[in-house]
This record gives sequence, C-alpha cells and structure tokens, in this order.
Amino acid sequence: DEIQWWDNTNIPIMDGSSSAIPLEAGLKSSMLGIEYSKAKELVKHHKTHESFKMLLNGENDLIFTVPISEEQKKMAEEAGRELVFTPVAKEGFVFIVNKDNPVDSLTQQQIRDIYSGKITNWSEVGGNDEEIIAYQRNSDSGSQNYMTEFMKGYDLMEAPKSHYLSSMAMIIDGVAFYDNSSRAIGYSVYSYAAQMYENMEDV
Repeated sequence: DEIQWWDNTNIPIMDGSSSAIPLEAGLKSSMLGIEYSKAKELVKHHKTHESFKMLLNGENDLIFTVPISEEQKKMAEEAGRELVFTPVAKEGFVFIVNKDNPVDSLTQQQIRDIYSGKITNWSEVGGNDEEIIAYQRNSDSGSQNYMTEFMKGYDLMEAPKSHYLSSMAMIIDGVAFYDNSSRAIGYSVYSYAAQMYENMEDV
C-alpha cells in the first residue's frame, strides 16, 4: 500500500499571491491525495504583501509569490529571517486593454514609453485620438513588483491617485468597465487574467 505522508495535522501552512492559488491547490491535491477541486476549497491566500509579512512573523511556513521586492528583502533582514527561494513555475506578465480598443499589439518599448509618460495618446501607437489612461497597482502588490522590474532603467511615472487600483480584479475591471475604459491600459499575470478573472472576454 502507498503511504500517505501528509494530512491536515502536519501539512505546512501555505499562503501567497492571489494568482498562485492554483499552485497551492495542485500541491495540496498531490500531498493529501484528494481531487484538485476539493484541494482548492482548502486554499485561502492573503495576497502578496500580507502573506509575506505573515511569513516573517511565523504565521505561515511557505508562500507562493512573485519575486520579492528590494523593500521585502530589507524587511526580511530587519526581522532576522533568512529566506529560501525555490522557483516552481514561470509566470507571464501581460498588458491588457479594453476589447473595444483597436490597438491589439504594443512593443515593450511602446509600453515603457506609455508608463514613463512619453506616449500619452493612443493615436501615437496606431489607435484613436484619445488620452491613454494608464492604470497601476499599489506599491506592495506582486503585480507592481513585476512592473517595477519591467520598467528598470526607465522612469515609471507617478500616476494620479485614481489610477492606482488595489487588487488584481480591480485593475482588470478598470480596463473593462470603468468610465473611459476604452482608453485604459493595465497589467496582470497571465494565469489570473486568462484563467481566474471572471470577465476576461471584456479585455
């Protein structure tokens, strides 16, 4: 008989980024020998920043997260915690526009120019003569870690407060539904935008 090493009494306490919920569910399914759908019901993530703080406080054993920021590395040092990083998957960082926006392709340079404030009108990249609304995430989100890395060497512009959205769903909702959404651009990770977001047909 196959030995079941893990059960609910000894499985590590896990947490992490919203987009990594399927990763934990897959691991728990394998560790506990249960169906993926049942394992997914056991997963609750506190988002990137909160789960990281909980890891430093000893409230969880491991987190599934994007590469951590310089600020988070400093927090770990100050807490006297030595972190072990183990890559388990690659994630796509994607940019999204409203389905009614005629622009369906941008180069990395064009995106960097939009987010550094050099390109401000969709007509400059083959779209309508409309102002670009460039949404960003809050500074302690995993998506913003990716964005900061993507913009390394460029000046990521300071956006108006109303253009900072605090969750993965909100930034896609902003591009899909808010006023002037056909003028908006935002970003996410592929797994969330393509598999977890409910209204993906609107972007």
